[in-house]
Amino acid sequence: YDCRNLTSITIPDGVTSISNSTFLYCSNLKRITISNSITNIGSSAFTYCKNLTTIDFNGTMSEWKAITKGSGWNSVTGDYTVYCTDGKLDKNDNEITD
Repeated sequence: YDCRNLTSITIPDGVTSISNSTFLYCSNLKRITISNSITNIGSSAFTYCKNLTTIDFNGTMSEWKAITKGSGWNSVTGDYTVYCTDGKLDKNDNEITD
């Protein structure tokens, strides 16, 4: 919460949930690596991460979409891309094709 010097974070294998407001106001956070063991991202988990550009997800696009995401989990974030093992998604979970 409010970690202004944090620019990158890796959520390790075995973690299944990112709690509500965990990275709220981490305004310099640019890159997140998330294990495919994550099944839940809490409300406001990444709210106000305005510089977020990259989420590296170590799973498929279907697995990413199946994660339960709380309300406003990604409010007021940068225009990030989710990189999955089988493709890319935009902030709205739409597939990006090159």
